[in-house]
Amino acid sequence: MNEKFPVNSIFVYGTLMRGFNYHRRYLADHVIGFSEGCIKGRLYHLKYGYPAATGGVGTVKGEIYTVRDIDNLIPVLDFLEDHNQPGEEDMYMRSIIEAADSVGNITNCYVYLWSLLRIDELERESTYIVHGDWRKFLNDSLI
Repeated sequence: MNEKFPVNSIFVYGTLMRGFNYHRRYLADHVIGFSEGCIKGRLYHLKYGYPAATGGVGTVKGEIYTVRDIDNLIPVLDFLEDHNQPGEEDMYMRSIIEAADSVGNITNCYVYLWSLLRIDELERESTYIVHGDWRKFLNDSLI
């Protein structure tokens, strides 16, 4: 942890979760701690095949990771999430949010939330996931 990246945990709710390709490709080598958890917000399945979360009332279920080498990990995740890239409109915003683990412990985590500048697109072209669990949404869609 340092002044530029003051927390060393991230909350993920989509393709960076265990069992998905991006977890192995981008996150697994940095993990030093794990728990299931949730944040307050709303979860959507995008037409692109991956999820987006926003702030708000509701619960988004996911995973909390404590990571090492946050200085090198965050720029990689910023690129993956189309956040703060030169000449590009942000798709996601990186924020620090409180995440609760399964026993109620609170951890400040980085999370990538859908850009407020693209909320109209989200509401128009995606599916709201009432239960807030993208993995369950995908499993239910296969049935």
